[in-house]
Amino acid sequence: MATPSENGTISLSSGSRGISDIFAIQLEVTGRLLEAEQNKVELMEKEMRANMQDEISAGSMKARALKEEQNNFLRIYTQHQRLLQEYQAVAVDVFRKAAASSTQRTRSIPSVGMKNTVKKRASIFGTIVSETQGAQIHERPNLFSLFHSGVSKDSSPTKYNRPLKFENGYLVSGSMTALIEHIIPTLSYYPDRTFVFAFLLCSRLKMRPHKLLAEIHEAFETQIQALSSSDKTTLSAYFLQLLSEWTDNFAYDFRDERSMKTFKDVTQQCAAQSPDLRKTVGGLQHTLFYRLSLLEKYETNLQRINAATTEKIADSKTQVNLMESCDNPITLTQQLTHIELERLNSIGPEEFLQTFVKEKPASDGTNDMKRTNNLEAYIEWFNRLSYLVATEICIVDKKIKNRARVLDFFIDTAYECLVTNNFNSLMAIVAGLHMNPVQRLKKTWAKVNTSKFDKLMDTMNPSANFSNYRKSLKEAIDRKGDKKEKAVIPFFSLLVKDLYMVNETIPLNLDNGQVNFNKFWELSQHVTRLLSFRHSEYSPMRLRNVLNYLMTIPVFTEDELYLSSYKCEEPEMSYEKSKYKTLLQNR
Repeated sequence: MATPSENGTISLSSGSRGISDIFAIQLEVTGRLLEAEQNKVELMEKEMRANMQDEISAGSMKARALKEEQNNFLRIYTQHQRLLQEYQAVAVDVFRKAAASSTQRTRSIPSVGMKNTVKKRASIFGTIVSETQGAQIHERPNLFSLFHSGVSKDSSPTKYNRPLKFENGYLVSGSMTALIEHIIPTLSYYPDRTFVFAFLLCSRLKMRPHKLLAEIHEAFETQIQALSSSDKTTLSAYFLQLLSEWTDNFAYDFRDERSMKTFKDVTQQCAAQSPDLRKTVGGLQHTLFYRLSLLEKYETNLQRINAATTEKIADSKTQVNLMESCDNPITLTQQLTHIELERLNSIGPEEFLQTFVKEKPASDGTNDMKRTNNLEAYIEWFNRLSYLVATEICIVDKKIKNRARVLDFFIDTAYECLVTNNFNSLMAIVAGLHMNPVQRLKKTWAKVNTSKFDKLMDTMNPSANFSNYRKSLKEAIDRKGDKKEKAVIPFFSLLVKDLYMVNETIPLNLDNGQVNFNKFWELSQHVTRLLSFRHSEYSPMRLRNVLNYLMTIPVFTEDELYLSSYKCEEPEMSYEKSKYKTLLQNR
């Protein structure tokens, strides 16, 4: 039970430490997005300066694109600064509570999630993993046999001086050249699908996708020249199958015009071999173009949402009161789940590596900029929901019972998220409830029955690398089984943290210079797990007015939250009074 403490805040010290870990995860993820956006802006500015004098029209297009990227950067920068302030505030609060307790030893920096931040690369992620449980690295299951097609490893097409190396039937390393050779079909060989997925996903750490596709195309042309008509048809079918796996899993690679050109060249050559292959090519092209058009529509819609939010911020008459639009926790949870699934389903698997993996070749220009719009949108959604919850509670209302009703409403909604396996919204709501401007409202919290809140806090306890949450997630997945209508939505940023830890702990290259394919296996397994949560057939009705409110209503900044909180319940502690005075002076 959460009760007011002597220093005027809610006594949730262990919960505060847990929340500091959640903010740390969000801070790290958002920081990486910020870094990626900054690189994009700098590259676009450089190219625009180079092209402006010679190509006025192209320069104008680049100027519009640059403006869009600058807006993205500013939006993510604002979120990053908010998270940084809140993380620091929560950490200070933990120190303050520990210092106030005479019966407990003062907590050190390591115990509030800040240890080991100075490593090969400073990372808050490194502080979240417990001492006894590192990143979630799994043993490869038997499905990773490379030769289910019946081709033995002795007949592998590799013919280079640095061949592929296998251990216990698993591919563990090889030169990049040999790995490329291994993915290229021949008349007597087709690569295993798990190898194809892992290599197409992770090869981008070593070379650009359009360059890999160009090499595969060259190998196809070399082989097909010396074949009979029937063999040309067979080989073309194999290459179309490879392209089908590529476009099914990594369709976003073909937004690059160079990849699309090669795709069209290969498919046209294959279509010329037989009428059946022409039908196959037609279906392949239709599917790819349809997926890319859906992506374009989705990203256009995201831009409209951001624009609508900006307009409402500028409109001083915009009112914030979610419960006027939706006062039922079950209904709100359903609408949150719709948003979660839409954003999760739109993320391309390659976006995970392009944003969070640091080993990457030098950029060749704006065509090679990392496209991570959908991943950014999902991370931003979590941050937005947390601040929306805090904003709704801190809206000035002199009646404590009204604020308590809103607080109860969000606790009930978070609990419903737990019941229905929407862990991402659950974590976002709990983070919002634990922001300092909300937590300090002791008179409001005193009116709230926190029995449900206690269970929520137990589920998100960060001890043992969030073991309670991971157990709940596994149980939810087991209950879901093959029922597509049931959604299971993970705490997204924690899974991304796991992916990051795999990248940090496993080297890309071995001492002998070969590619460490164990890293490819591990990264692909984690990405596959992330993708397994997509495409649920969620049936509850979409309520347009509620969805629009959730995605576009303005939320308070950090200072606005504190100012409103102090107006709700006057500051009592000296540091609160000082902060309140400063906020009033800066208005």
